Amino acid sequence: MGFNWRHILSLFCLSCSSWAALAQVLVFEDSFDQEGIWDSRNLNVGRFGYEDGWFQIYIDKPDSFIYVPAPVLPAKDVRLEVDISKRSGAASDEAGVFCRLQLEGGHYELMFSAEARTSAIYRVNGDEYVAIGRAVLPPEIKLNAGQKPNHLRAECVGSKLRLFVNDWLTLEAQDSNFEGGWVGLAAGTGTKVTQLTADFDNFKLYVL
Repeated sequence: MGFNWRHILSLFCLSCSSWAALAQVLVFEDSFDQEGIWDSRNLNVGRFGYEDGWFQIYIDKPDSFIYVPAPVLPAKDVRLEVDISKRSGAASDEAGVFCRLQLEGGHYELMFSAEARTSAIYRVNGDEYVAIGRAVLPPEIKLNAGQKPNHLRAECVGSKLRLFVNDWLTLEAQDSNFEGGWVGLAAGTGTKVTQLTADFDNFKLYVL
């Protein structure tokens, strides 16, 4: 969607461990109070880094995505949790998490927009974004707009991908293109000219 993943991907030169024996173990959490754990960077479409106790992704170009790998080893079956708020941006702009990021850039993104009341799961392969699931959130799901955060939970287990917002299951899809990889934070803009500012807090990674 407009730029090369190598501009934003910061990988860690760590040997991979097998976590197959672990069952729903919290292996990493971060409230972003201490800077320097995650990468920070300026890009041609925006920037990402620490801001006032949050981790922030800012995008000022339409039809663009930024994804930021967490400072952890790759994993296969995971549950990701994070609080997300949007300081600015269009209703079509989305924020969320990704899983199973490959060295070549392929991965899954599990995203939502509180303003548009939509959620989506994307399969990303290079610059190709394919929505393998979309949903309009029903009115019984209470969402916070603006700077009050919503809680996102994403599960990537086997071929099943599930997205929860404020503890409600909003969307699930199945895909078997990617079996394991890095995880992290993501945000993206729609086709409108916009300035998306997405704040992230209380990130947790469980290996299942």
